[in-house]
Amino acid sequence: MAKRRDARGMVHGRVEYRHAGGQGDGTLMDLTRQGCRIKGTPPLPFGTRLRLQLWLPDVAQPVQVDLAAVRWVQDNQFGVSFLEVSPDARACLEQVCQLVREAQQPEVKVISIPPFLGPEEEFVSRGGPPIRDTARRKRPNS
Repeated sequence: MAKRRDARGMVHGRVEYRHAGGQGDGTLMDLTRQGCRIKGTPPLPFGTRLRLQLWLPDVAQPVQVDLAAVRWVQDNQFGVSFLEVSPDARACLEQVCQLVREAQQPEVKVISIPPFLGPEEEFVSRGGPPIRDTARRKRPNS
């Protein structure tokens, strides 16, 4: 089995699939630009060729994948790779994948730490940002 090039993004949506033996409905579980994971019963055998319609979040019309192949099967889930996709559908898949990747990135917070000014100046915080304590405290001589 070939190694996946992109990490899968968690996406849930409806999927319709057609194959030589019939058709079925399933749930889209995750997505990359090259394929997806589908939860459906009964699962399809390895190698089955499919035509898919994917209902993706925030996309008005279903995205059609003209040809896909089942690459793995486990319990009631199976993974497919996209073999033939129109340029418009490919652009839509790439846009959704990009949005999913961005949404799954951890939020980075930057905090500033005041520089150390030495023992004679202190910073005081009263629930807000630190402020310089202008009343210099005398320290006992050691």
